[in-house]
Amino acid sequence: MLNPANQLKLQVQRWIGEIGCCGKLNANRGAMEFACERRDLTMEIQDLTYRPRLVFWELTQGCNLRCIHCRASATELCSPNDLSTASCLRIIDQLAEFAPFILVLSGGEPLYRKDVFELARYATDKGIRVALATNGTLVTPDIAAQICDAGIRRVAISLDGPDAATHDAFRAMPGAFDKAIAGFQNLKRLGMSVQINSSVAKHNADRLPETLALAERLGADAFHIFLLVPVGCGIQIAEKQMIEAQQYEEILNWLYDRMIENRIEIKATCAPHFFRVVRQRRVISRNTDGAIAEYPYCCASCWCRGSPCSCSSATWCWRS
Repeated sequence: MLNPANQLKLQVQRWIGEIGCCGKLNANRGAMEFACERRDLTMEIQDLTYRPRLVFWELTQGCNLRCIHCRASATELCSPNDLSTASCLRIIDQLAEFAPFILVLSGGEPLYRKDVFELARYATDKGIRVALATNGTLVTPDIAAQICDAGIRRVAISLDGPDAATHDAFRAMPGAFDKAIAGFQNLKRLGMSVQINSSVAKHNADRLPETLALAERLGADAFHIFLLVPVGCGIQIAEKQMIEAQQYEEILNWLYDRMIENRIEIKATCAPHFFRVVRQRRVISRNTDGAIAEYPYCCASCWCRGSPCSCSSATWCWRS
């Protein structure tokens, strides 16, 4: 029988294999090192079979909004713990060993980092497909041009309702809706692929059809909904804002109906039960994503803590 330490190693190795996460590349030994939080455990994997399809990198906690659901617990200024440019470039060098995949630069607000375009261009030149997740309020015509010049392939802009009253209440900043729409249009004028991300809670669940209609009118390439997960600031609003089970089911079925219409790319995130809805209705679709963690996927925080999902408490240290 395996002792507890070896049982833990085996469990972690299986977890990594199933999720397809990646950690720090140790160039001296050509191995992958993983460190599990609260455990003095380092393990090597000589042959990484699984490669990530998506890596979400929360570059900073700094943000100009105070969204009531934010998992990152954003701050007004960039954190002194944010990695330096040099450290970020070294991490991109490590990530490039696993290209091709999609690297999503997020935050906080990634445009708060003055080096975000340098990082995006560096990753692009390394063969990584780069996307940007932003609240859109800082995307002026000049910033839109810099986003395009940096080689970014798609931008996700958050819209949590079809009008200013709904969106601004969730984002806790008057004018956020109008600025996000302007940012979207600035990017579309330059030919950038733009998707709409919409966080769904009690305050806006009934307005999802209107929000989708707005995304289609704007010419969005995709509409992704994010069902509220009580982490970060979201813990404080969970009791009032978490959707009841019946309405959750109705939303997922509504989303499925819209998905098979194929008017716009549609996906549910943080909703693994969407797979059940699809299978119950016996239709095979190209976009049955449900939970993003079903993909070979991992997330890195601004302090370079890795996790299989941005809402997961399981982390490892991804040292540069």
